[in-house]
Amino acid sequence: MICILGWCPWCHCNRRKKTLVMNNEQYMTLVYLEAALYGVYLVIFGGAIYHVGRKAHGSRLHAALTALIIFLFLSTGANFVIDVYSTRTFYMHAEYYGNTAAGVSQRNAESVLRQVHNGIFGVNIGLADALLVWRCAVLWNYRRAVAALSLVLLTVEVALGAAVLIMEHHVQALAIRRVWPELLPAEYYQQDAIANRLNKVYYMATLLVNLSMTVAIAGRIWYVSRSTQKFSGGSGRYTLLVHIVLESGVIYASAIIVVMISALIPSPPNSVFSNTATIMLYYVVGMVPTVVTVLVALCKTTEYKPRSPVLLSTQMMFAPGSGWRVDSVQEAVGGKSGIASSAELAI
Repeated sequence: MICILGWCPWCHCNRRKKTLVMNNEQYMTLVYLEAALYGVYLVIFGGAIYHVGRKAHGSRLHAALTALIIFLFLSTGANFVIDVYSTRTFYMHAEYYGNTAAGVSQRNAESVLRQVHNGIFGVNIGLADALLVWRCAVLWNYRRAVAALSLVLLTVEVALGAAVLIMEHHVQALAIRRVWPELLPAEYYQQDAIANRLNKVYYMATLLVNLSMTVAIAGRIWYVSRSTQKFSGGSGRYTLLVHIVLESGVIYASAIIVVMISALIPSPPNSVFSNTATIMLYYVVGMVPTVVTVLVALCKTTEYKPRSPVLLSTQMMFAPGSGWRVDSVQEAVGGKSGIASSAELAI
């Protein structure tokens, strides 16, 4: 991942200190955990391909969603391979941490893999957040203020992520140019410190995007549902809560918060917990958008369940045209005349 404090993925060893902070059993436990999570992801992905993919031929929207979930799954799989290979080849061997020519060579090789891993994960985060931004804009009927603010936040996040990757690449280039037993140049430590600070800012920007989108989406779902709640007889509240949790991205935002908090706890005592939180975030980024697309394909999102008996025939859309507004639902609830029998509800 794009590490908050410039640490290696999983091992959480500071690159300057080059110290082993977990034993081999703990490393293997993390490998098994990630394998189990990828297995769960595989099941979810298979269901998503079945429900979303079969609609791809007749809908550009479903074709785009299918491409998205396929990319997220394959890229997460590529990072899984990198994690397992790096752990078994580098992190579990003392030679990797030694101040020797072989140790320097291994760390340089691992650094290249980490750059690839960081780039893939950064793209996945950007795609997952873009989906949240789009859903938020659709749910708010493409209101200019909401759409503009969402796009600004997403643009800042992507720009910071790109800056982190560029700085990490520059730091890596400085390290690779080093010939053992020469010491790393002072510029390496200066650039590394800048990259670490950018990393922290990037994660805060990512958290801001996720929290704002989560609040906006969950608030809108609650508002629309509450407007028609009197026709539901007070039932389905827990179901509504589950849908809000799945649809709003609150799981994603919570995972980021846990990772950021875990990074503040001193290592090595915290290494297992912080690395576990990091691994969970890897898969939340891929699985949450996949689950959302499945709910959309199955018409199981909250807005796909009209609670008003007036709405006898409802046309459901993921990205509706400009004709639908929440006011239509409110008019139906109020029993006003002139309500069309078909309402386009956005998620």
